[in-house]
Amino acid sequence: MHADEPEAHDPIPATLRRALAERTIIPFIGAGVSRAVQCKTTRRPLLPSWSELLEQAADALANDNLIGPARVVRDFLSHHEPQYLDAAKHAKQHLGARWTTFLRNQIDVSYDAAEPETLELAKQVWRLGSSLLLTTNYDAVLQWTCPKPHEYSAWPINPKDALARLHRGWTNLPDKGAMRPTVWHVHGHINDASDLILTPDGYSKLYGSPECKNEYRAALDTLKHLLVARTFLFIGFSLDDEAFVQTMREVEQAYGGCGAQHFAITREAQVATMAERVRGLPVQIVHYRDFGEPLLALLRNLATCVPHGLPSAHAEAGTIRELADDLLPTSAPSADSAHLVGSRPSSAGPKEHKTVTPLDLSHANTQLADHFLSLTPQAREDIARKLDLLPADFRDLGRIELAKRIFIAAREKDRLANLWTAVEQAHPAGAPVPNPYAM
Repeated sequence: MHADEPEAHDPIPATLRRALAERTIIPFIGAGVSRAVQCKTTRRPLLPSWSELLEQAADALANDNLIGPARVVRDFLSHHEPQYLDAAKHAKQHLGARWTTFLRNQIDVSYDAAEPETLELAKQVWRLGSSLLLTTNYDAVLQWTCPKPHEYSAWPINPKDALARLHRGWTNLPDKGAMRPTVWHVHGHINDASDLILTPDGYSKLYGSPECKNEYRAALDTLKHLLVARTFLFIGFSLDDEAFVQTMREVEQAYGGCGAQHFAITREAQVATMAERVRGLPVQIVHYRDFGEPLLALLRNLATCVPHGLPSAHAEAGTIRELADDLLPTSAPSADSAHLVGSRPSSAGPKEHKTVTPLDLSHANTQLADHFLSLTPQAREDIARKLDLLPADFRDLGRIELAKRIFIAAREKDRLANLWTAVEQAHPAGAPVPNPYAM
């Protein structure tokens, strides 16, 4: 690259690198990823854009001699800011029973029709360390590129049982959950063309106000929870979906700006537009020069931040034991005190910390280490900051090193009891009392 040639993409922000390293990223996939897939024969996009889909709907109306409705659909699309939802509503109303067949003909395309090399962008998305992907797309592109197709799972808009299990079992780090490669189609999947979030009535069901009966309440609650607890990485998603952006604003307001930081991968030419759309939201733009190789280069660089492979249960147990050892006092307790739970040192001499030994508090040490690591990075930081245990360079530290520094500070500042209470209150399986470090 010549000195005067622009970089292919922005440097990767440290916060994004860390989220990738800790596998707390959730890729949120928009239409841009599917539009990158080309047809083998025409070398044009295999799947339609919003405007193309609705232009084709107008053509279908006109072909059935519904000239007036076709004209209305095109009028909605001709606005300076096209009224896609109104156009879709009108097309659906006048196509009637033909609507779902029309959608399947446009979106339910065959894998064999795709040019294989143009699937690379979708393949790269799976290399970002998350077993869960979210998408507003209705198509099967992410299924085609799943690295473990035999384990692939697709969620419809409101899979209540799966969402409940997500809340119960995936509150830990993703690498500790045995989650299959999963795509949550938050606006529906073409397999059920009758239940796509494509028209105003569909949007009201998912994003409806609290005053109305929300058919998809579990889905919306889970989406909001993930916006707080995880770092979203928007890829191929222009954030021009007003209902979704409003949901982000509601989350930001509800939590007073204390939720997660998100990132939007944006083409250089669209940076100004994207900046306006995310104004006031915790979304940082990471720009790339153009579609094709610059975008792929950015995703490949992001993937290098993800640890290779998942840590084994044995390795994780070893990490927990190592961190539990950091809860031990710096000087060995006397033989007389070692058998006493939480025994205190004598009053003679300078003040020492409560004696915490593998013999008397090994289970508590291990539980505290395990539960602390199971919290989200934001929850760990919040607890450490509240207890004045957060090191100044915490953003530069990995998950294990940060936990170790926090534990050592808690031991040295005699705040193990406070740390136990805070962690156990935050952990879904926690039991904050009795507090073994307060005895």
